[in-house]
This record gives sequence, structure tokens and C-alpha cells, in this order.
Amino acid sequence: MNDPRVRQQQPVQPIDAHTDEQLVMKARAGERGAFDELVRRHRMKAFSWASRISKDPHLSEDIVQEALIRAFMGLSQLSGDARFLGWLKGIVRNQALMRMRRGGPYAKEMPLTACQLPSVQGKPLDPYDLDSIMDYLMSRSPAPTANGSQANGDPQLQLERSEWYSMVRQLLRCLTPKERKVFESHFFEQCSPQEIAELFGLSTGNVYQILSRSRHKVQEERVHFLVRAHIRQRREEGCMTQARLDPDALAIAGGATETGTEMLHRFVRARYPGRTLPYTNGFLLGAFLLNIEKTRVDMSSVNMIDRNYYITNGMRNLGIEARYVEAFDFDPPDPKLMTEAVALVQQSVDRGIPAMVWELIRSEFGLIYGYDDRRQLFEAMDSVSSEQVPYDRLGRLQTSSLFVLGYHGDRPIGQSDALWRLCTMVSRHARGGDATFTGYVNGLAAYDTWMDVFRKRAIEPLGHAYTVSVVLENRRHAAAFLHELICEWNARTQSEERTVVIRMLEEASGHYASAVEGLEQMVRRFPAPSGGEPREPANTAAALQLLEQIKQAETQGVETLEKLAAELERLSSRAHVTPIVDNPPRAYYM
Repeated sequence: MNDPRVRQQQPVQPIDAHTDEQLVMKARAGERGAFDELVRRHRMKAFSWASRISKDPHLSEDIVQEALIRAFMGLSQLSGDARFLGWLKGIVRNQALMRMRRGGPYAKEMPLTACQLPSVQGKPLDPYDLDSIMDYLMSRSPAPTANGSQANGDPQLQLERSEWYSMVRQLLRCLTPKERKVFESHFFEQCSPQEIAELFGLSTGNVYQILSRSRHKVQEERVHFLVRAHIRQRREEGCMTQARLDPDALAIAGGATETGTEMLHRFVRARYPGRTLPYTNGFLLGAFLLNIEKTRVDMSSVNMIDRNYYITNGMRNLGIEARYVEAFDFDPPDPKLMTEAVALVQQSVDRGIPAMVWELIRSEFGLIYGYDDRRQLFEAMDSVSSEQVPYDRLGRLQTSSLFVLGYHGDRPIGQSDALWRLCTMVSRHARGGDATFTGYVNGLAAYDTWMDVFRKRAIEPLGHAYTVSVVLENRRHAAAFLHELICEWNARTQSEERTVVIRMLEEASGHYASAVEGLEQMVRRFPAPSGGEPREPANTAAALQLLEQIKQAETQGVETLEKLAAELERLSSRAHVTPIVDNPPRAYYM
């Protein structure tokens, strides 16, 4: 193997297959082709670096030529463990800055001071240093005069610009020196991860990790910055810095199985203390909903509803204007949405109504009834306990989903108009007019789907028992709600409208009471938590018969409410009534 003839037969590695380090070693040994290959590889990068400073293509070419000459002459000074790309970048940068200080591309036509880089407090601007850039930008914002106005420009614009510069500087302080160098190289110098890896002697995978981690940290820091700015603005506007509602009144349970229904009721009851759970759930349409998955019946069915549609329109039925902030996959959190959520909570509490929030303490809905800007803490409760919750916990628990509902004000609606809107919404849902998620069926057709799933033996016992119990609870609310409306209308002055409404409400209430009887038999046959034996043939046959009876009773109830809506329209035009919002804002696809 030591025969020189054997070595001569081995293929010679082409010059472009060498690493930068190998080429540097060859160039230092006098091999000109090695340096030519380095130039070929990195000339465009060098031109890009020069252009960012000179802003002139012809001058950039000159800068690159001079930098390459200096690099060739100083190659012997490059230490063995240094990276050629970073070393070359430093030469190009220094050469570019030197040329700019000498007058840039117009040195012969303009005086020296006209083309110098700007300076701040006697120090020239360093375009590769973020602090230097921020100092320069801040210096360009005119200082306030004695009377508080700005020397030049729009005062509000100058203030916003100053705050923005301050924000950028503060955001990057959350990064370690290494993270900051990588982050600035990527976002301010527009270097690729591969270039950054060469500059700092890192692996490309490590660069991606640092960039991902840095983005997350900067995003988190931006959340904190914007929340602090929001608190400062509230203080300057004279808003309250803390507020607290009576938690004892809010802790009184309505008795709903689902925390969403329960907390919506407590939210409404804070504005209208006399409202019962059936009354609230009725006007929010929850008492009339049915949603079933096509392939099976489990716990998901009753929860896969268009919450935004029912809350938006249901609150208007109750005379309330509510607003919400919502996001899914809220990780990292969106700083703007987080600030909006905090503001919505504060506005609602300031108006005397708690905010309803998803996943405050655990994975269920809860209420925020107080806040403290100084400590940035909410006073919160859910169905189990009360805790102090940091502002930045919103949307940060198990599901990384944000939902905050706040009270915006009253939106008065007449008793007759509210009833007409409700009947219209019940009909729309029953006839399949409401949006639902892919793979689910709602309204009266959901009973057919439910029966079909029974025939396929695709019933999950525990989830099915839960579904039956929730549907039963809702239909009990429907019957009780219609009875409450009868009592309300009985108190009105005698009129044709009063007579028609009471008669039809009584009829509809009877039909929903029949549906309740059938659902009570279903619960006895499929009790929670065991769920019974839904796949056993005898139970399947009994369930199919009961579901057919329940569907028939509910269909008659829907038809009665549809007739009532038509009668209300006949007796009085509804053109003035707030229209039903078909597509409220959503953060999810249906």
C-alpha cells in the first residue's frame, strides 16, 4: 500500500469539494486556486454585505474588490480556528464603513461631512449594532418642548415612534448574548441559517433551535411589554387600576351539567339577577340544541356546536351586547390578542359584570370577577375553586386555546321581538340551517343519525350516557323556559297577541314535556356513569323506539314555535328587529 504508483492512481479531490478551512490552508500554502474558489463561493455574500451599507451597486463592487485584496494579503493573519466567512464579513464591513466616512460614491463632488454615516452623541452609527440603530432612531424623534408639544411633526406619531423603538430594544434584552447575535444576524442582516452556522461555528440544526427559541422568547417578551403599555395607558386615562366584584353572589350555582352553560348563566345573572337557568339557556338556544356525530355517539357530540353563533344571537335575545376574544393553537400567544383579552376583562368588570373565560384554573369555563394592574393578577373562579390568576395565563393551559367573553352594554329588545327571534332560531336549528363541524349532524336530523349509530352498534357507553343526560337536562330547560314565558305573557294587558302567544306556548311546552318523558326513559336504560348496555339487541330496539317518539314530540314542538313566529309576524312587522347574525367571527373552521 506504500507503492507510490498506487497513490498516483487515486482520484484527486476537486478544489470545489474542499471545505472553507481546507481552502484557507491551501491558500496560505501558496495555492492561488484555493483562494479563487473561496472568492467564487462568497463573492455574492460579500456584495450583499457591502450593499447594505453603501446602498450603491457600483460602490459595493469597489468595496468588495478592495476587501478581497485585503483578505488575500492578510490571509496569513487568519488563525487556524477562525471561520473564513465571518473573517471576510468583518473586512467587507470595515471597508464599507471606511468608504462611507470618506464620502461614499460622491467623494469628489461632496464635502466629507455630507456623506458621513450619522452619529449619535459623537459616535458614528454602526448599522450592524441594534443599540446604535435604536439610539440613532430615538435621536431623530424631536424632544417635547416646555409646553409638552413636539418641536416638529405629529406629537402622537412621535410618541408612538419613540415607544416602538423602546419596545424593540427591550424585547431583545430577553435573549442571551449568543441568542441575540444569531437573532440579529437572521432578522436584521437577513443571513440564512446556513450562513449563521458558518459565522458562529454552529450546526445548522442548532441555529434553527436558537431561532425558534428566540422567536418564542421575543414573542413572550412582547406580550409582557404590550400588557404593561396597556396598563400604563389605562392609568394615564384615569381608569381604575383595580376592581373586584362580589364573588359570593357569582358563586351561587345554577345547576347546569356543562360549565359553559353554567358560566353563561352566571354571566347573565350578574346583569339580571332574577333570571333562572332555564330562562337563560332557553334564550341562548342551548335548551333546544341537538348535535350528534355521524359515526358514533360519545362525549364530543353535545360540545361540537357553533358557540359564537349562539352566544352572539342569544345574548341579543336577552338584551345584552357581549363581545369576545378567541384563538386556537395559542402558542406562542399572539401579543395583540392577549392585550385585547386583558382589556376586555377589565372593561367588563369595570361595568359590573364578570368575564367568562376558558381554562382559567382547569380545563373548564370560569369567571374573572376582579383584577389588580399593579400585581397583574385576576381574581378568578370556576365550578370548583377560586384563585388568583396572572394576566399572562389567559389561553395558556392544557388546550392552548383563548376564549374571553365580556359585557359591553345593554341592547334593549322588546318581549315580543325577543320571542320572535328565538322561534326563528329554533326553527333554523331544527331544520339543519345552523353551521356545524364536519362529521356531525344537528337539529331534528340528528335523531335519525343517533338511531343509525345505534343500529351500527357504534355507541360508547359512558359518552352516550353523558350525551343522553345533557340532552335531557336541556329539554327540561326548554319546557320550563316556555312555562316561564307563559307566566310573563299572562302579566301583560289583554290583546290578540297575548292570547295567541299563550295558547301556542302552552302547546309547545306540552310537546317538549313529552320529549322529556322519553329522554327520562333513555336515562333509566342508559344511566351514568356505567352507561348500561347500549349494544345489547334488546336495549338497541328499545332505544330506537324511544328516539322515534322523542323526535316526533320535538318535531311537533318545533312546528308549533314556527307557527308562533308566523303569527307574531302577522300581528306586527319585525323589520325593525336586530337581524340574526349568521356568521359571527370565529377562530375555527366548521
